[in-house]
Amino acid sequence: MDNKDIIGTGGSLPPNPNRASRSFLLAFVALGLSFALSACSTSVMVTSDPSGADVDINGQTMGKTPLTVTLSDFDFSMYRMTLSKLGYADKTVALQKELKAGPFIGGFFVWPFWLWCYGPMETYSYRLDAEAGPGPEAKPAAEIARETAGSGDVDLERDMPDPGRKNPNAVAAVIGITHYKNPDIPSVSYATAGADLVKEYFEKSFGVDKRRVIFASDENASLADFRKIFGEQLRNYIVPGKSDVYIYYQGHGVPDPETKEAYFVPWDCDPSYARSTGYPLKEFYANLAKLPARSITVILDACFSGSSAGGSLLKNISPLYIQVKNPVVALNNAMVFTSSTGDQVSCWFPEKKQSLFTYYFLKGLTGAADADKNGAITADEMEKYLTENVPTEARYLNNREQTPQLMAKDPNAVLLKYK
Repeated sequence: MDNKDIIGTGGSLPPNPNRASRSFLLAFVALGLSFALSACSTSVMVTSDPSGADVDINGQTMGKTPLTVTLSDFDFSMYRMTLSKLGYADKTVALQKELKAGPFIGGFFVWPFWLWCYGPMETYSYRLDAEAGPGPEAKPAAEIARETAGSGDVDLERDMPDPGRKNPNAVAAVIGITHYKNPDIPSVSYATAGADLVKEYFEKSFGVDKRRVIFASDENASLADFRKIFGEQLRNYIVPGKSDVYIYYQGHGVPDPETKEAYFVPWDCDPSYARSTGYPLKEFYANLAKLPARSITVILDACFSGSSAGGSLLKNISPLYIQVKNPVVALNNAMVFTSSTGDQVSCWFPEKKQSLFTYYFLKGLTGAADADKNGAITADEMEKYLTENVPTEARYLNNREQTPQLMAKDPNAVLLKYK
């Protein structure tokens, strides 16, 4: 036999089926392992009581609670997380890991998976402890917590109704913007404090599950956040025909001087270009009208005149002379409370460290608005309570007119059963 017979007529060795099979197998394993590795991550939700705590994981700032972050399971070291909030002691914890079914089962086929069978859990909730001041005359921690949160009015917290009823399908969105990205925009002194307290009322008095409360403040309340919350997120939380929806906003509003349309002022808004950087009030109501909710309650503590208790938002324009068109609220199942009419300015209540409207609205929920003392507060009862108190106080504090408004198809609908 000569060499020609061994190597064939083509002058090369014939294909080796074993080598081809091994190459295919290695490529298959590599592809499978690559896919498996990329899929091994956990979406983690972090919440705190109170909310709005800064979250730092392994030295990286992630945002404010409540928030959701994606963490890789491929970390041999333990994730370390620190929660911090002004007036509260920092809380540093190691994120406890748990067995992951996917990597565990995959380990039987691809051995490296055994190394990553454990990853972070999906939910972490922590309660922050208020800091007490030094020395023998230090205030009680609970009092410091209230003052730091800015509520400044102990009775709103002490008398917060707790009927003990849960509303498992209810959803809430709470937005408060105190400081804006543009330093020329006046701060809304008590917006975040008001939002924090309203969130507590939604959870305790209205029975909304903490996990179903969407909370956004300052930099977490950008135009993109507004569109996400009211365009998609709320709808995803709703159980059709069974969910009661509660919405609270405190921050600035602004009109377009030409069209007279009203806009929310997100954190990153330029009020002079409201049409492109603001969130239209008309779009807000249009999105609510699409929600398959059982009921919708909206509380807007904002004026849309272009002025505010802290100064004007519009340059070279006299905001008080701008009459804002109110959009038609075509919501058969809704009640909408607003802090003022379109051409008015919503006032602050420095003594109570709240806005004037939010203070009396929450005070009304404690039972003060229950005119017939039957344990239930209707929309009409709340409107009457607000119009009896807010205008008088606004004139006394600032010599201004401020008249809260109610828009509801059924003014006798119950806002809250507090007993």
